Amino acid sequence: MSGADLASELVGFAAELRLAGVAVDPARIAVAASALTEFPSAGPDAIYWGTRLTLCSRKADLPLFDAAFAARFGRRPAAEPAPGPPAEPVVATAIPVDGTAHGAPEGPADEPGADASGVDPQRVPGVGAAGVERLGARDLRTLTETERAEVLALIALLGAPARSRRSMRRIPGGRTRIDVGRTASAMVRGGGELVRLHYRRRTEQPRRLVLLLDVSKSMRLYSDALLRFGYAAVRADPRTTEVFTLGTRCTRITSALRARNPDLALRTATRLGADWGGGTLLGPTLREFLRRWGGSGTVRSAIVVIASDGCEFGAPELLARQVARLSRLAQLLVWVNPQQGWPGFEPSAPGLVDSLSYVDRTLPGHSLDALRKLAEVVSR
Repeated sequence: MSGADLASELVGFAAELRLAGVAVDPARIAVAASALTEFPSAGPDAIYWGTRLTLCSRKADLPLFDAAFAARFGRRPAAEPAPGPPAEPVVATAIPVDGTAHGAPEGPADEPGADASGVDPQRVPGVGAAGVERLGARDLRTLTETERAEVLALIALLGAPARSRRSMRRIPGGRTRIDVGRTASAMVRGGGELVRLHYRRRTEQPRRLVLLLDVSKSMRLYSDALLRFGYAAVRADPRTTEVFTLGTRCTRITSALRARNPDLALRTATRLGADWGGGTLLGPTLREFLRRWGGSGTVRSAIVVIASDGCEFGAPELLARQVARLSRLAQLLVWVNPQQGWPGFEPSAPGLVDSLSYVDRTLPGHSLDALRKLAEVVSR
């Protein structure tokens, strides 16, 4: 399992364990997810030992865990893992939610079989009170405190794989475009005979991802989730991802989001700006962003995401002009509006309505599924 399948299965399995009486908190789910990524294959043995060593904290949990595992995945491994040194640090490489592993035990892990199939495809993931299908589609406003913590932990595990674009620079290789200069030089060295044709091809360069996240008061129910999405994007590709917050000013928080712990990263990012939970001046802050970063390679030919509800206290025409400038510089401009996921929503703010005409894609950002879709869009 990997990506969305891994997250869905873990949350669904954790919900069943809690119903069975095993105390599984969101931090343990994050540790388990990181532990499973250490295995070269996600077979039944890897899933069993990876989750048992991280989700169970008491001896009394083991029979409950075995029963829940057998009910969900059909069986459990017949043998104990072979003795040996502890697995390559499962807890140390995890991304715990609150900075600790919550007592997750360390222990040996076996090498899973490469031909194991993993999860029963006939099972619907996420059965139980915190079912993944319902949890992923639900608006973040409607979640309980526990459900919200689980969703935020899963958002921090999302990632936008590296993106690339064709460069104008050419290097030797390929079979379509002849390199006239190198071919002629080879002919001169060969006494005028055409020994062989030389070719050249374009190189691939990484494409930047720029996230502009509204952290004003009107976005308070969604800004935490969007910031964790930014954290996941930076962790997935720190060299080509930039994250900025928008409120009454523009603040770069990329460096803060490079911390291993998402909560620590968000606390550090919060300390960088004093305008969190305040008003919104999207037009002026986008103008400030373009003045400082628009002339560099940060925005040009990049994928730019504006995450905001479009609530603007400044001049609406200024916002539209700045979005138009962004559209001309960026390769793809995406506007993420959590309110777009609300039933019957229609954009009405003048600045937002005028700005959307310059946007390539509009997406909701109100739920886990919506942010998964965003990750797919920016990874293409």
